[in-house]
Amino acid sequence: NWLDINGEAIYGTRGGPYLPNDDWASTNVGKTIYIHIMNTGLNEVRIPILDGVKFKSASMLGGGRIKFKEDAGFISFEIPEDLPSTYANVIAIKTNTTDFIPLNAK
Repeated sequence: NWLDINGEAIYGTRGGPYLPNDDWASTNVGKTIYIHIMNTGLNEVRIPILDGVKFKSASMLGGGRIKFKEDAGFISFEIPEDLPSTYANVIAIKTNTTDFIPLNAK
């Protein structure tokens, strides 16, 4: 069931720090940012790096760790071919802080 795998990215979280777009949306709680990928055809998600935020690790909920790289103020996450869900998938990003200043990522 989708909520069994991804519920931590929904329950007890708040929206942001990124505004939603056609491909993904975000939520956060504590030092974790969740990127909800609605476009299952993506092979990469690229988001702006927030001031003062360092990305420590990233994993696909229901999957495993995923690769990411920093480049020119953005961070790119490599989306695996074998996804846990055919509907929407969630990347959990562990960071160094709980202070996220919202940013429009469109």
